[in-house]
Amino acid sequence: MTEYTTPEAVLKLGETDPQYAELRKDRPGMELAWEDVHKLREQVGGFTAGLEVPTPASTISIAMRDGCQNEALVYKPSTAPASGSALIVLAFGGGFVGGANAHMAPRANQLSTTFGATVVCITYRVAPEHPFPVAAQDAWDSLSWIAANAASLGADPSAGFIVGGVSAGANLAAVVAQKAVDTVLSPALTGVWLSVPVILDEAIVPVAYKDVYLAREQNRYADILDARGIFHLMKYYNPDVHSPDWSPFNSPNAHKDMPPVYFQVDGQDPLRDDGLIYERVLRSHGVKTKIDVYPGVPHGHSGGFAELKLGQKADEDTIKGVEWLLYGTST
Repeated sequence: MTEYTTPEAVLKLGETDPQYAELRKDRPGMELAWEDVHKLREQVGGFTAGLEVPTPASTISIAMRDGCQNEALVYKPSTAPASGSALIVLAFGGGFVGGANAHMAPRANQLSTTFGATVVCITYRVAPEHPFPVAAQDAWDSLSWIAANAASLGADPSAGFIVGGVSAGANLAAVVAQKAVDTVLSPALTGVWLSVPVILDEAIVPVAYKDVYLAREQNRYADILDARGIFHLMKYYNPDVHSPDWSPFNSPNAHKDMPPVYFQVDGQDPLRDDGLIYERVLRSHGVKTKIDVYPGVPHGHSGGFAELKLGQKADEDTIKGVEWLLYGTST
């Protein structure tokens, strides 16, 4: 495993990938409407325009603590494996202000087909109409309901029980994974997948890691997600950055007894060091981790350039990472 423990090693990750630089010459970056949340949602939806959404085995409703019914898409293998169908719960990205569970459907269908797993794409309500901590509470209410009702979904958590997500969804996955440990959720999670997660804020970065918390400044003008975007998304979501509903770092029992965690981190992402630091902290607490880092590409790089080699690698790594969570944590 490559170590990113010095400022020099971390900063080098921000140097633009040559292939990405060439592709960008012919494709100007999109100017995102950070100040207009309604237009921003349209643009976020545009990232997945034309996305073929596989038909789920079922669509269910999960009751939230306030009575709201949130939709979830359930993907199941055509034939349940003899060893039991692992259970995977996925949370979509969208900066806490947009996105939809259907955005995770292609990945869910792929994981279900590849591993014979039951995969559930959850919904959470978004800001500013539903500011913090609604998204975190919805994610927890969904996960705890799914855990309690795994058998009715045709899943066997003893074959594997993973929660994961991308970007804002990865934040929620990290938060509920820590809460699952804190509250001794039964059945227990066996793995966590965090792709380009937001985990930290300058106010809660541990002192020992402040010298490598550099991405917010280095990548403040990055493509896709930049410092201005983070400012507005945080304004809409309005989290209490000292709450365990924002970051697992705020849990009284942070990082203890966590299941194995698989990370994916982009080198030109302002959120890069959230993932790098969290992986190091978990590992220092004896948690099994695996991390794949993609130097010189921006937040969520695999979504916009089909020919980008690092994008193709990220897609392949996701499958390998989930395989590691399910079967390979002893290696």
